[in-house]
Amino acid sequence: MNNDMDDATSDQSSLPTIAGGLLVGLLTLVTFVVILLLAEAQIDENAPAPQKGRLDLSKTNLAQSYPIALGGEWVIYWKALLSYNEITQSSTPPNFVNVPHTWVDDDSINPRFTTHGFATYRLSVTLNKANTGLPLGILMPSIGTAYQLYIDDVLLAEGGVVAKTKASSIPHFHPGVFIFTAPSDRFDIIIQVSNQEFYWGGMWHQLKIGSAEMLHAEQNKKNLKSTIIISIFFTITVFNLIQFSLHSKNTQPLLIAVICVLLGFREMESSHLLQFIEIAQLSFATSVRINFLTFYVSVLTVILYLYSTFTRDYKPKLIYCIAAIPIVFSLGVIVTSVEYFSPYMRVFQVYMLVVSPYLLWGILRAVYYKRKNARLLLTGTLFLFFLMVNDILDSMGVIDSVLLVSFGLVAFMICLNYITYSRFIQDGAQNIRLNLALDARNKALENLSKSLENKVTARTQELADANTLLSELAFKDPLTGALNRRGVVAKIDDAKKSYLAYNTSFCVALVDFDNFKKLNDLLGHETGDKALKEGTKIIQECIRKSDVLARWGGEEFLILLQNTDVSDAELVVQNIREMIEEVLSNEIERHVSVTIGLAQYRDNETIEQCISRADEALYVGKNSGRNCVKVAQ
Repeated sequence: MNNDMDDATSDQSSLPTIAGGLLVGLLTLVTFVVILLLAEAQIDENAPAPQKGRLDLSKTNLAQSYPIALGGEWVIYWKALLSYNEITQSSTPPNFVNVPHTWVDDDSINPRFTTHGFATYRLSVTLNKANTGLPLGILMPSIGTAYQLYIDDVLLAEGGVVAKTKASSIPHFHPGVFIFTAPSDRFDIIIQVSNQEFYWGGMWHQLKIGSAEMLHAEQNKKNLKSTIIISIFFTITVFNLIQFSLHSKNTQPLLIAVICVLLGFREMESSHLLQFIEIAQLSFATSVRINFLTFYVSVLTVILYLYSTFTRDYKPKLIYCIAAIPIVFSLGVIVTSVEYFSPYMRVFQVYMLVVSPYLLWGILRAVYYKRKNARLLLTGTLFLFFLMVNDILDSMGVIDSVLLVSFGLVAFMICLNYITYSRFIQDGAQNIRLNLALDARNKALENLSKSLENKVTARTQELADANTLLSELAFKDPLTGALNRRGVVAKIDDAKKSYLAYNTSFCVALVDFDNFKKLNDLLGHETGDKALKEGTKIIQECIRKSDVLARWGGEEFLILLQNTDVSDAELVVQNIREMIEEVLSNEIERHVSVTIGLAQYRDNETIEQCISRADEALYVGKNSGRNCVKVAQ
């Protein structure tokens, strides 16, 4: 029995070693990503910046450069909502402000800004003449709290309703990349802003201008970063909920799960990820409440976690008083309006400055007395602290950096998760020793432990199966088994890259079943579904393995014919048309035919334009009597 106990203890002790190696690797990866982001954020000293309300891009080719930050001196007309014509005809001397800024913290003009008000910002841009026909874009962040964006006198984008009074104003966060073509090499960016509800008004964050392609690429990169961070938080949540379900007496995994859920939703809101990927549009009040509430409750939960971890290093009554403050502020967010509760964020920030030394002192005391995992928790806390300082200094304009606190939170939560996991493993090892010592008396408990392990395995497998199914559903059509629109777009992009690199031609064909609605109405949807499935099989048999078939929508299919010019492709699709008419008509005992539009990819056109030409050819075939192949001109 002693040998069994030693073997079991050795197996269990190896798990924290493996997890420790994984922890070091993850923290190293986070550090590397932070360094990489800081390196990318270094702005060229010669990069143009707004000065006295003007931005000279005449020597900058936006088609080849990274997006230009619009941080600098803008013209502002305080307490005025002016159009382009009104500005050009105005004789009022301009005031200048450094953007980004918030009205409540800016005293650069006289009379100074107020919390609530309205203003018009103007920036005159001189463009490189080579870029006048280039699709350009402006990256708009969140604006406090309603805006209208104009290029000269043309409205490009808006968020909420800009107004001079609270009764007429409607706040709304509407960040995004907005595309335009410059009317000439000189134009004005005019932004009307109003704030009648929130404590912070003005243009808080950096705007950017650049080519549409580069701006979309930069925004997609930010969306990917937020998605990864959110995925990490929710993965840690699931992991800790499983631990809590196995050992419900230990509340630390539950606290970590709550913190991660809050941080995940906070990252989702602050990055406006749902809005950028067009899943949901949150109202202004909902967005602000999520932002404030997740912050207050996460602070409360961290306090409770520190106290539960190092109970001997904190005074209970003082901790209860400290924890009561976030509860009061959270209730204020729930029961009062944005206009009322938003100013109190400054009070809460002062509260954080006051209590943070005490919380840090408790961790340092735990390190001094060599409590388990105290050093690791101190490491995560310092990681979070330094990246938080970076963000604060950046927001104050002391340094020019990027927002990194999300990565600090990730590192902090990874450390907390390791601490909880190591305790979980230690508890398991102790249980094994007790089970082996008690032997027969604890057989029932051992069986229960095995049952719980099976449940964990089953739940993990269910998650894996669900992820596999979701992955298939994301890229495959469930009826025909062919790729769906999302799945084939990546294949077409790969074909385009191959064309650009090796000049390998490819064609796109759109196949549409003729009179399909009539077939459904006469023979029923089951027969219609059968026609689509059997038609898919026939097409697959007529094309090569290197070609790609996808259901484009309804009864319309898209075929990507790789390494094929239009003459060879026409032979392939003619064969497809004939086989469907012959074979499929026999199988469903009713005449079935398809019309096919074919287009070969041309130089300097987008994938959308190539597909559009195939679609136009398809409709020519439809108007020519159907059951034919038409090649795009």
